[in-house]
Amino acid sequence: MFKAEWGWFKNNKFYYVVMAALILIPTIYTVVFLSSLWNPYGETQDIPVAVVNLDQKKTYEGKELNLGADLAKNLTKSDAMDFSVISKSKAKEGIDDGKYYMVITIPKDFSKNATTLTTSKPTQMKLKYETSSGQSFVAGKMTEAAVKEVVTNVSTEVTKTYAKTLVGSIKQLGAGTKEASEANTKLASGTKDAQDGATAIQTNLQALADGSLTLENGTKQAQSKLSEYTAGVSQADAGSKTLSAGISDYTAGVASAATYSQQIKAGLDKMNSELNSSETQAQLAELNQEYAQLKPYLSDSGLQDLIKTYKTATNNSLDAALSANGIDGDKKAAIENDFANNQAKDESIVKIEAKLNSLIKDGKLSRAMQQIDSALGQVTELQTDVSRLSSGIDQVSDGLNTLNGKSAELQNGSQNITTGLDTLSGKNQEVLSGISQLSDGASTITSGSQTLASKSGELASGLGSAVSGNQTLADKLGDASKKTNSLKSNNTVFNQISKPVTSQGHEKDRIPNNGTGMTPYMYSVGLYVGMLSFNVMMDMVTPRRRPKSFLGWFGAKLSLLTFYGVVAASLVFALSTWLLGLRPVDPLATYGMLVLTAMTFGAIVTSMVLWFKKPGSFVAVVFLVLQLSGSAGTYPIQTSSAFFKWLNPYLPMTYAVRGFRETIMIGGSAWPDVKVLLGILVVFLIIMSGYYAVNMHTYKMMKDPVAIED
Repeated sequence: MFKAEWGWFKNNKFYYVVMAALILIPTIYTVVFLSSLWNPYGETQDIPVAVVNLDQKKTYEGKELNLGADLAKNLTKSDAMDFSVISKSKAKEGIDDGKYYMVITIPKDFSKNATTLTTSKPTQMKLKYETSSGQSFVAGKMTEAAVKEVVTNVSTEVTKTYAKTLVGSIKQLGAGTKEASEANTKLASGTKDAQDGATAIQTNLQALADGSLTLENGTKQAQSKLSEYTAGVSQADAGSKTLSAGISDYTAGVASAATYSQQIKAGLDKMNSELNSSETQAQLAELNQEYAQLKPYLSDSGLQDLIKTYKTATNNSLDAALSANGIDGDKKAAIENDFANNQAKDESIVKIEAKLNSLIKDGKLSRAMQQIDSALGQVTELQTDVSRLSSGIDQVSDGLNTLNGKSAELQNGSQNITTGLDTLSGKNQEVLSGISQLSDGASTITSGSQTLASKSGELASGLGSAVSGNQTLADKLGDASKKTNSLKSNNTVFNQISKPVTSQGHEKDRIPNNGTGMTPYMYSVGLYVGMLSFNVMMDMVTPRRRPKSFLGWFGAKLSLLTFYGVVAASLVFALSTWLLGLRPVDPLATYGMLVLTAMTFGAIVTSMVLWFKKPGSFVAVVFLVLQLSGSAGTYPIQTSSAFFKWLNPYLPMTYAVRGFRETIMIGGSAWPDVKVLLGILVVFLIIMSGYYAVNMHTYKMMKDPVAIED
């Protein structure tokens, strides 16, 4: 049977040509088609794109911005696509006529919108584009991707410009922060002097309080003695000796009170002199002035304002700031070089904000502010009270001195006391009332001086807290100044700010171009079409001599099918590697997949044609369409409809495409797909052999008009 089958070609030489043409069909279908789209994404430089520049230049930070012209110029230099800068009317005419696949329009406010970042209402820069995907859907998608890349590049350049301005402003902020740090250090020093003065006031007030207590005790003693005196007036005759003793005690008390009043007066004079000295007044004035200047920034809301100031003070570039301050020439170059040599610390503003927020959260500054306000108010009250107390103690001191000077006369007059007892008795009530008022006044002096001493202590404590707070703030501002000054102003920093995130990808599979990616699909389609053509042109039914067994008949036809499958697969592999430059990861496995796929599709198509004749060819074509749609050869099956997602696992081409992908691009094992294809091949070979077995009786008695002698 084998010899008869192949000998038939010898007598029908025309079928040599037919066989040769059939063998070329998979190659033509695969190689020719793949060559047309082998590397379309690498040839986009010839896709025509029109560029219309309507942008109007704009001045920003003393510099002229003409971003539209710059973008148009860069596009014409790009080899990504064939960009042409033309008028709006020509661009519309060109895209309508199919001359251009896309028109990119740069609007007139393109440069203007780039300068709105620091305004209250920033406006985005927008590129307008119009595509014509009707002429080529793929070209439309390519041009859209190109526009996205252009937008990304323009955004990066504009952000870099913003970054330059931001870094310059941060540098200026650092200089201002340094000055604020120095000012706070001075304030802390002045507050320390005020604290020392408050401590001295507290010491003198304590001395006054002690002297006042002595005066109070003395007046109480005098009040007690006068009570005894007035009680003894009625007994003057009998108690003259007691009166003399009482007068002696009285005069001693008066002398003691006079001494103490002098001490009080000296203390008050000293305290009043210190409080009203030009140095103290100057220190208090300076303290009040510096405190008034600092107070808005020491409150929680003030610190929030300071944080906002750091965040928003980013509008002047370094170059503009130096020029505005009259710094140019070598000095300007030296400053810019110094900035360039510092290490970038772009997180400094965030750290300043965090530290200031920490001060707010702890409440230290808020408590210190309350203490300072209270202490300053008490200092004013202290000055007034001391002035009043000094005036009153002068009167008391004068009275006591006068009284002390009359003690001798009182002592001598005690001898004449008897004669004046009647008159003195009438004045007893007035004397008791006066001494009671004196005692009350002494008590008031004592209480007031104690209060002043206590409040001056609180003032000293509050000023101490202010010293600590001011010094802490000065240190923090100093740290902030150092960090902002360490920020570099060079292209590396600008690039980091404008494009902080980049991507670095790695393709694990070997897919150098679009054609390689399409090869598994086209291999499968080409081999299926080849087998379909083979069955249309070649007779896989009629035996070339009377068959003796169905296996001989089946084997002879299978040898013809195998020959065609192997030769066609070999030619497809050879030409795709030689002509197209396909470089499979595993060439041998790829060739084996080609032969297996050809034989599997051959068995499927032949079985359909054998059993269903011409309708079988139609069924084979329908089956091809289903496989083209559901094998995920071009797009992921996940993007297909629910029907094809369900159908995908039941299509032989699904496993052929997956197996080719493993051997050509991925480099993994194709064995799972090979097992499925082998199973399908065996099943359809059995179906083929079944046809010959069933139809054996039809040709069993045939004559051998085409038989070939053994």
